[in-house]
Amino acid sequence: MSKAKSTISSYWIGFRSKKPFSIMGLGFVILSLIAIPSLFYNQKITIGPYEKYNYEEIVSHGERKNARITGVMIKNNVTSNGINPRIISYEYIFRDSMFTDKFQTLEVEQVDSLSKKDSVNVFVWNGKSVISKIKPYTFPMGLLWCIPILMEYKQA
Repeated sequence: MSKAKSTISSYWIGFRSKKPFSIMGLGFVILSLIAIPSLFYNQKITIGPYEKYNYEEIVSHGERKNARITGVMIKNNVTSNGINPRIISYEYIFRDSMFTDKFQTLEVEQVDSLSKKDSVNVFVWNGKSVISKIKPYTFPMGLLWCIPILMEYKQA
């Protein structure tokens, strides 16, 4: 059995004979090549620096300092199990300089009891800080990239 030869000219003839559908298909391919890198870039710039901190590493290596809360904000565009994360802004003095940082958590009971100018303990290490005795929360953005794979698997 011999294989049929396919050349670029045969592809071009097929493309021209099914013009509306081939243009639509080509448009979707080009659109995806533009959209996917922009989504990766958007994901990278929307994550706050405090969301990338390694909590265990900072607590184990860090120095304990006192910090003063400057604000508590509710993040309304994210919900986990019906709870919106809280973002705590605080400032602390480290090596005779004032630093500000943020911390995101889902522990609503502990955070709602805090108000401006309250004092909290933070661990500071390598220019990063975390509040002690409160677990951090970060939205798992990597899971969003698994949804199309799961949808395809479900259809098969």
